[in-house]
Amino acid sequence: HNLSIPLKTLILHLTDACNLNCRYCYHSEKDLKQRKEKVMGFDVACRAVDFLFDHAGPLEEVVLVFFGGEPLLNFKVMPAVVDYASQKAAAKGKNIHFAITTNGTLLTEEIIAFFQNKGIGVTVSIDGFASVHDRYRRFADGTPTYEMMLPKIKRLLKCSNERPAVARVTLV
Repeated sequence: HNLSIPLKTLILHLTDACNLNCRYCYHSEKDLKQRKEKVMGFDVACRAVDFLFDHAGPLEEVVLVFFGGEPLLNFKVMPAVVDYASQKAAAKGKNIHFAITTNGTLLTEEIIAFFQNKGIGVTVSIDGFASVHDRYRRFADGTPTYEMMLPKIKRLLKCSNERPAVARVTLV
Protein backbone atom coordinates (compact mmCIF):
# COMPACT_ATOMS: atom_id res chain seq x y z
CA HIS A 1 0.00 0.00 0.00
CA ASN A 2 0.97 3.66 -0.42
CA LEU A 3 2.25 5.49 2.65
CA SER A 4 1.58 9.19 2.61
CA ILE A 5 3.83 11.46 4.65
CA PRO A 6 2.10 14.74 5.53
CA LEU A 7 3.72 17.98 4.41
CA LYS A 8 4.34 20.36 7.32
CA THR A 9 6.60 23.08 5.89
CA LEU A 10 6.67 24.73 2.48
CA ILE A 11 9.38 27.16 1.42
CA LEU A 12 8.27 29.80 -1.10
CA HIS A 13 11.21 30.96 -3.18
CA LEU A 14 9.83 34.47 -3.81
CA THR A 15 12.73 35.58 -6.01
CA ASP A 16 16.19 34.63 -7.20
CA ALA A 17 17.14 38.31 -7.09
CA CYS A 18 19.36 39.63 -4.31
CA ASN A 19 20.68 43.08 -3.46
CA LEU A 20 23.92 41.57 -2.15
CA ASN A 21 26.71 39.82 -3.98
CA CYS A 22 28.13 37.54 -1.28
CA ARG A 23 31.37 35.87 -2.30
CA TYR A 24 30.18 32.46 -1.13
CA CYS A 25 26.69 32.62 -2.64
CA TYR A 26 25.44 29.49 -4.38
CA HIS A 27 24.34 31.67 -7.31
CA SER A 28 27.09 32.45 -9.77
CA GLU A 29 27.96 36.06 -10.56
CA LYS A 30 27.04 35.34 -14.18
CA ASP A 31 23.44 34.73 -13.09
CA LEU A 32 23.18 38.10 -11.32
CA LYS A 33 21.42 39.84 -14.23
CA GLN A 34 19.06 36.94 -14.98
CA ARG A 35 18.06 36.64 -11.32
CA LYS A 36 16.48 40.09 -11.24
CA GLU A 37 13.59 39.09 -13.50
CA LYS A 38 12.68 35.90 -11.66
CA VAL A 39 9.97 36.69 -9.10
CA MET A 40 7.05 34.60 -7.86
CA GLY A 41 3.64 36.07 -8.58
CA PHE A 42 0.56 35.85 -6.39
CA ASP A 43 -1.10 33.12 -8.49
CA VAL A 44 1.89 30.77 -8.29
CA ALA A 45 2.25 31.45 -4.56
CA CYS A 46 -1.44 30.61 -4.02
CA ARG A 47 -1.04 27.34 -5.93
CA ALA A 48 1.89 26.50 -3.66
CA VAL A 49 -0.20 27.30 -0.57
CA ASP A 50 -2.97 25.07 -1.95
CA PHE A 51 -0.38 22.31 -2.41
CA LEU A 52 0.71 22.69 1.22
CA PHE A 53 -2.83 22.31 2.51
CA ASP A 54 -3.70 19.53 0.05
CA HIS A 55 -0.76 17.50 1.39
CA ALA A 56 -0.80 18.40 5.09
CA GLY A 57 -2.99 15.42 5.93
CA PRO A 58 -4.00 15.28 9.59
CA LEU A 59 -1.40 17.81 10.77
CA GLU A 60 -2.92 20.60 12.83
CA GLU A 61 -0.05 23.03 12.17
CA VAL A 62 1.74 23.97 8.97
CA VAL A 63 4.56 26.40 8.21
CA LEU A 64 5.07 28.70 5.24
CA VAL A 65 8.57 30.15 4.81
CA PHE A 66 9.44 33.08 2.53
CA PHE A 67 12.90 32.67 1.00
CA GLY A 68 15.04 33.81 -1.92
CA GLY A 69 17.53 35.36 -3.11
CA GLU A 70 16.37 38.22 -0.94
CA PRO A 71 12.62 37.70 -0.45
CA LEU A 72 12.01 41.32 0.57
CA LEU A 73 12.76 42.32 -3.03
CA ASN A 74 9.36 40.74 -3.71
CA PHE A 75 7.69 41.97 -0.51
CA LYS A 76 4.69 43.28 -2.45
CA VAL A 77 3.32 39.74 -2.83
CA MET A 78 3.72 38.77 0.83
CA PRO A 79 0.70 40.47 2.47
CA ALA A 80 -1.74 38.95 -0.01
CA VAL A 81 -0.15 35.51 0.30
CA VAL A 82 -0.25 35.67 4.11
CA ASP A 83 -3.93 36.65 3.98
CA TYR A 84 -4.72 33.88 1.49
CA ALA A 85 -2.87 31.23 3.51
CA SER A 86 -4.48 32.41 6.77
CA GLN A 87 -7.97 32.17 5.26
CA LYS A 88 -7.16 28.73 3.85
CA ALA A 89 -5.90 27.57 7.26
CA ALA A 90 -9.07 28.78 8.96
CA ALA A 91 -11.23 27.02 6.37
CA LYS A 92 -9.29 23.77 6.86
CA GLY A 93 -9.26 24.04 10.67
CA LYS A 94 -5.45 24.27 10.82
CA ASN A 95 -2.97 26.71 12.32
CA ILE A 96 -0.39 28.28 10.04
CA HIS A 97 2.92 29.83 11.06
CA PHE A 98 4.95 32.12 8.83
CA ALA A 99 8.68 32.72 8.67
CA ILE A 100 11.16 34.56 6.47
CA THR A 101 14.91 34.42 5.92
CA THR A 102 16.37 37.81 4.96
CA ASN A 103 19.71 39.60 4.83
CA GLY A 104 18.10 42.44 6.82
CA THR A 105 19.22 45.30 4.58
CA LEU A 106 15.72 46.05 3.27
CA LEU A 107 13.88 46.08 6.59
CA THR A 108 11.67 49.16 7.01
CA GLU A 109 9.25 50.28 9.72
CA GLU A 110 6.38 49.13 7.49
CA ILE A 111 7.87 45.67 6.92
CA ILE A 112 8.77 45.20 10.60
CA ALA A 113 5.23 46.22 11.61
CA PHE A 114 3.81 43.72 9.09
CA PHE A 115 5.97 40.95 10.56
CA GLN A 116 4.80 41.84 14.07
CA ASN A 117 1.12 42.13 13.14
CA LYS A 118 1.14 38.77 11.36
CA GLY A 119 3.43 36.99 13.85
CA ILE A 120 6.05 36.21 11.21
CA GLY A 121 9.26 34.68 12.53
CA VAL A 122 12.35 36.36 11.11
CA THR A 123 15.73 34.77 10.45
CA VAL A 124 18.47 37.25 9.55
CA SER A 125 21.61 36.12 7.74
CA ILE A 126 24.58 37.62 9.54
CA ASP A 127 28.13 36.33 9.66
CA GLY A 128 29.32 37.81 12.96
CA PHE A 129 30.93 41.11 13.90
CA ALA A 130 31.49 43.76 11.22
CA SER A 131 34.97 42.64 10.13
CA VAL A 132 33.84 39.04 9.67
CA HIS A 133 30.44 39.87 8.18
CA ASP A 134 31.74 42.42 5.67
CA ARG A 135 34.50 40.13 4.47
CA TYR A 136 32.06 38.25 2.23
CA ARG A 137 28.63 39.89 2.58
CA ARG A 138 28.73 43.01 0.44
CA PHE A 139 26.46 44.88 -1.91
CA ALA A 140 26.96 44.32 -5.62
CA ASP A 141 29.13 47.47 -5.84
CA GLY A 142 31.43 46.11 -3.10
CA THR A 143 30.10 48.33 -0.30
CA PRO A 144 30.04 46.63 3.13
CA THR A 145 26.59 45.83 4.56
CA TYR A 146 27.06 45.51 8.32
CA GLU A 147 26.72 49.17 9.39
CA MET A 148 23.70 49.66 7.13
CA MET A 149 21.97 46.50 8.34
CA LEU A 150 22.71 46.75 12.07
CA PRO A 151 20.25 49.55 13.02
CA LYS A 152 17.51 47.76 11.08
CA ILE A 153 18.14 44.52 12.96
CA LYS A 154 18.20 46.41 16.27
CA ARG A 155 14.82 47.90 15.40
CA LEU A 156 13.49 44.45 14.51
CA LEU A 157 14.72 43.05 17.84
CA LYS A 158 13.23 45.97 19.76
CA CYS A 159 9.84 45.32 18.17
CA SER A 160 9.95 41.52 18.49
CA ASN A 161 7.39 40.24 20.93
CA GLU A 162 5.82 36.84 20.35
CA ARG A 163 7.99 35.41 17.58
CA PRO A 164 11.75 35.35 18.10
CA ALA A 165 14.20 36.83 15.65
CA VAL A 166 16.92 34.34 14.72
CA ALA A 167 20.44 34.88 13.38
CA ARG A 168 21.67 32.50 10.65
CA VAL A 169 25.43 32.42 10.35
CA THR A 170 27.35 31.12 7.34
CA LEU A 171 30.79 29.78 8.20
CA VAL A 172 33.36 29.76 5.41
